Amino acid sequence: ARKEAYRLHGGSLLPLISNEKEKIRDLAFGGRFAEAIMVTDGEWVLFRWPVDRSNQPLVWCGRRDPGWLHRDGVVKQVGPDRFEVNKPVLTACGAFTNELFNLKTDYCQQHNVYHRFPDVVNRLERGLKKWLVEVGAPEEQLIRLGL
Repeated sequence: ARKEAYRLHGGSLLPLISNEKEKIRDLAFGGRFAEAIMVTDGEWVLFRWPVDRSNQPLVWCGRRDPGWLHRDGVVKQVGPDRFEVNKPVLTACGAFTNELFNLKTDYCQQHNVYHRFPDVVNRLERGLKKWLVEVGAPEEQLIRLGL
């Protein structure tokens, strides 16, 4: 049986390190399971939180069972690479408030300007949604984040 090829979500940093290119991407992404997803263009950083504190629907997608989430039977396998988390994850530790910071003027991220710059928010959210679709994020992730 032939193994399915795994698609890497990234690229080589060598062109950047060897000064062949000044940048290798327009946006970078990060986050923690059940919390906000961060997207940055290097000047602005957006933290997009789930739309409500129930944090649902929450699905773990991966080749390995999320054993660290097994508390009170909260995880149920629903497919070969899909595990449904049936209640809010209690380890989420954030404000559940979308945040936008200008890294050039507020590098310590002290002043949330999310409501003052809707064009920046919309641009970064579009980039985030596009990336989530490209990497095959489940539809539940888009619903959870209101994208």
